[in-house]
Amino acid sequence: MNQEELVFILFCFIPITTLFFCFVRDSNRIRKRRFNKYLLINCAVFIAPLLMVMLGQSDSRMWSDNGSGAALWLYVWLFPLCNIAQLVLITFKIRFALQKPSEKWSFVKRETSKN
Repeated sequence: MNQEELVFILFCFIPITTLFFCFVRDSNRIRKRRFNKYLLINCAVFIAPLLMVMLGQSDSRMWSDNGSGAALWLYVWLFPLCNIAQLVLITFKIRFALQKPSEKWSFVKRETSKN
């Protein structure tokens, strides 16, 4: 695997996982909608600089730092931040998908006293 293929795989990670994990089941509908919104917002923020460059280019040089290509420098910060956010959101989605419907949102099971 060469470097270009690796970059392509890493760049496609967020949009592909967003599409996949939006359809993962969750017993709590409100939580599912909220996390789906977070996934879609993360994906939109990640793709925004590329869309800015493609829609804003007036000349044929997309990668020019003097033109709209300067927006691509946003990926210096967006790439790691959006990938970390995506991993956190995916972790929550998997945890909620594996959670039984009777369990609550808490991470620690509470012990109930039997009287």
